[in-house]
Amino acid sequence: MTPIKSVHLLNPNTVGETGAAYSGPWSAARKGLVQATIDGTGAVTATVVVQGSNDGAHWTDIGTLSLNGAGGTDTKTQAVDYPWAQLRAVSSALVGVGATVQASLSL
Repeated sequence: MTPIKSVHLLNPNTVGETGAAYSGPWSAARKGLVQATIDGTGAVTATVVVQGSNDGAHWTDIGTLSLNGAGGTDTKTQAVDYPWAQLRAVSSALVGVGATVQASLSL
């Protein structure tokens, strides 16, 4: 069995940002999963958009993860069913005391 690999698409940050593009390698036999998390104190919110591209210039939204944690944390996931040439995550609308958002891809 091939071990699961985890790649950071967004390192923990306190502001909205566009993460670096991940360009593989992909396993055609395994689908990917993006997990986005937010941590902070009290009510925290953020949006993470997962995007794919086949040329690195034009990006397609694969899914939008709306993170909303009344207790200071929340986690959402998005399946990636196609091995795009490149994949990235874009965070925005980050609100909350000490709030940080991050996203990882498992393959």
